[in-house]
Amino acid sequence: MSLQLDDPISVLPGVGTRAVRLYARLGIHRVWDLITHWPRQEAFHLEHHGEAAHQARDGEVVHFVATIDAWTRTPRRGKKVGTVTLTDDLGTRWVSTFFQRWPHWLERQFPVGSVVEVNGKVTHFGGRPYLQQLKLASASSRDDQLNGSSIGVVYPATQGLASATISKDVQTALRLVGELDEWLPEQYVATHHLMGADEAIRTMHEPPSSEALTQAQARLVYEELFALQVALQRNRNIIKGAEHGIMNAVVTNGVCDLFHSRLPFALTSDQITVMGEIDRDMGSPHPMHRLIQGDVGTGKTIVAAHAMLRAIDAGRQAVLMVPTQVLAEQHASTLRDLLQDMVIERYGRFLTIDVLSANDTKSERRRVCDGLASGLTDLVVATHAVLEPSVQFADLGLVVIDEQHRFGVEHRRSLTDKRVTGDSPDLLVMTATPIPRSIALTLYGDLDVSTIKTRPGGGRITVKTIALEKTSPRREGLYDFIAQEVSQGRKAYVVCPLIEPRESQDNAIESNDVQEDSGPTLFVDTVPGGHGWDEVASVRDVHRTLQERFSPTPVGMLHGRMRSVEREAVMEDFRAGTVPILVATTVIEVGVSVDESSVMIIEDADRFGISQLHQLRGRLFRGYPDNYCVLFSSKDPEDNPRLQAMVATADGFELAEIDLQLRREGAVFGTNQTGAGELAFANLLTDLEVVAQTRADVAALLADDPDLVGYPRIVEQVNYRHPDDHVIFADAG
Repeated sequence: MSLQLDDPISVLPGVGTRAVRLYARLGIHRVWDLITHWPRQEAFHLEHHGEAAHQARDGEVVHFVATIDAWTRTPRRGKKVGTVTLTDDLGTRWVSTFFQRWPHWLERQFPVGSVVEVNGKVTHFGGRPYLQQLKLASASSRDDQLNGSSIGVVYPATQGLASATISKDVQTALRLVGELDEWLPEQYVATHHLMGADEAIRTMHEPPSSEALTQAQARLVYEELFALQVALQRNRNIIKGAEHGIMNAVVTNGVCDLFHSRLPFALTSDQITVMGEIDRDMGSPHPMHRLIQGDVGTGKTIVAAHAMLRAIDAGRQAVLMVPTQVLAEQHASTLRDLLQDMVIERYGRFLTIDVLSANDTKSERRRVCDGLASGLTDLVVATHAVLEPSVQFADLGLVVIDEQHRFGVEHRRSLTDKRVTGDSPDLLVMTATPIPRSIALTLYGDLDVSTIKTRPGGGRITVKTIALEKTSPRREGLYDFIAQEVSQGRKAYVVCPLIEPRESQDNAIESNDVQEDSGPTLFVDTVPGGHGWDEVASVRDVHRTLQERFSPTPVGMLHGRMRSVEREAVMEDFRAGTVPILVATTVIEVGVSVDESSVMIIEDADRFGISQLHQLRGRLFRGYPDNYCVLFSSKDPEDNPRLQAMVATADGFELAEIDLQLRREGAVFGTNQTGAGELAFANLLTDLEVVAQTRADVAALLADDPDLVGYPRIVEQVNYRHPDDHVIFADAG
């Protein structure tokens, strides 16, 4: 009998209907799934067999044949403690102690003088070897014992399906599939000194030595990343090959040049570099696919404005898509201030900017849509409402998506499909959530990545961050400090996880509230507290408390359930300083900019992840040089690595690395970024060199053979690992 890798596990001898159901719990359906159901990495342990048992050190596992010398029970502290004494073939005496229930069944089954097979973990006490986790079996019921040492394995299991059963089935499967073909190109196996495919898999399940195990793991790291890069880069090539771009070439003395001449500040070197990359992309006949990642306060909006004006100079329109109406209104206000009274010479009229959201009145929506369809609107700042089929453009030249992690590939494609001529507009996506280089190399398979690190002003803006328990006596002094800051014309944010008191998590997280009715469910980067939400700070409670505390100074309130006109009125009062203290949910997380803000309190900060905390704190990197952020925690902040990371650094890229260490890849990639989160061996943080190497190797391979006609085994492997093109959206923002 022989097996194929894509055979169902039901064809495996001894695997019945019940076992098939149990294996399904572990995600195992095919023979391939079974032989790649890897032992737990932390559970490999050295085992000693037969005469080698006496060489075992504490914590190591032994297997040997011995004779039962005695079963004894002695009183100790009011209890009877039992021991069994055994002697192996070398004359070594072993003792195992039973502190709880006396094993009558073992004493009856294996009386003194019985020859037994012994399995246990070694510990030494008083110079004598003891056995923990003792297991006994009749020596005559098993084959002759091996002599020497080996590495034991433990598999992730489920109730009714033990690790030992999985091990037996894996070995049966490996025997019946025969030798596994090498699927990596020979030149890469040789160049990188990789173990062969068959040897690596068999070594992982039955390691002959720790050295062999290390080599097998290195091979599997490489092949995991190689297969993922093949899937991502083929997807990128398919997208680019199917698209025909438009030319948004640089126009001299247009509105873009006028915009630069009016800027009241100097651009940073990073901004200038990225603008040059954008100009080259937009002047190419191929559509631009570029991601700009930049820390909070690094001036990405100015770069986006540059790109949009390039499209407008070329006689086309631009759309800036953002996740919330609050952000849309703010971006539109900022752009109008920057671009006011600019005349487009080719049209002989002023540049026009509109806002489109799901909360617009019918008449306002009709006016904006008519302007887009006729070409009279040059630039629209929009929420998910712009994705609706009824929204058409006369000549869309550039799509800009802000806070791209809030959107998926399908949203980007919905926008880029809005050209009726069949060609594709340029695409620029932005994120203020810095991404480790290893993630960017892997995740953004269809995007060129630009990075802006330098903040305008050369770092003159600082934010001192401290973490305190929410019951800290320093709270009252903090309120006095806020009052002092307000008296000098500055402003303060107080952020709460909940809107209403005593809400459930499902109804309380602000990120679920700020989306528009027409939009998708947004990813929530919030860390569950684990002790219920009854005592978690809410906007309404904190607002009521602070109104009394700071009276007669006005205290505002902002959250995603307010009507858009109410939200904008509150933000305008906050900007103007008539309401200098604002209690809000995470509706302020993205893009909200008030230069005079100098203090932020985040209540129950342990409920948030690093990314969200960094985004919230980023509201302070705006204008005032000396700023303060206080993270109140319901538990000891010293025991919270996320809060300590926030205290230690304000560098978003460093925080992204820490976040990756704490959460691993699966959480970073999120629910819409399937595939990369399933890496079993590769670590996108520590295996950066292998990430870069596989990316280069696959690029070279696809350059010579884009369809992998000469490499059918690579195609087969990618299909095994990523069935149904399930990494096709791994480049999702």
